[in-house]
Amino acid sequence: MSCSQVFATIGDYVSIWRIPFDGSSEELIAELQIALDMAHGNIYMALAAADACECNLPTYTVKHLKKLVVIDAAVKFKVSCGPSLSDELRETYIDHITSELENITTLKVDPCGGTGSNTPAVGVAEQLMPGINATQILNNALLRNQDNGENS
Repeated sequence: MSCSQVFATIGDYVSIWRIPFDGSSEELIAELQIALDMAHGNIYMALAAADACECNLPTYTVKHLKKLVVIDAAVKFKVSCGPSLSDELRETYIDHITSELENITTLKVDPCGGTGSNTPAVGVAEQLMPGINATQILNNALLRNQDNGENS
C-alpha cells in the first residue's frame, strides 16, 4: 500500500512553499502534478528497497515523506510557480533528500516504525526509568556494544 500511497498533493506543495496559486491554469496543475509524481517515485523506490511497501506507515513517517516529496518536487523539477531557491540552497536540499532516502533504504530509519540503527530508543528508555543513573546507563551501553562486537 505505501508504495502507491499519495503523500503530497498540489495543495500541500502550495501550502508548504507558500506560493500564489489559484488553480485556474490547467497547464500549471499538470506541471505540478508531474513534479509530484516524479518525486513520489523516489520515495517509492526507497520504501521498496527497505521492504516497506506493505507496512502501515506511522503518521510521523507519512508527514516526513510528505515533506520529502514536496521538497524533491520543488528542487529537482523546477516548476514555473515553484519557490525561488539559490543554487546553494537547492544543493543543500538535494543533499538532505539524498541522505534521508539513504537512511530509509539502509534502514537507519525504519519507515514502518521499528527502531532503525539511528534510533536511540534503548538509551532514552533507560533515562526515563527511575533509579537508573548515568553510570549504569553507560555500563549497559558498553555491554550492548560488546555483544554486538563493536568493542572487540
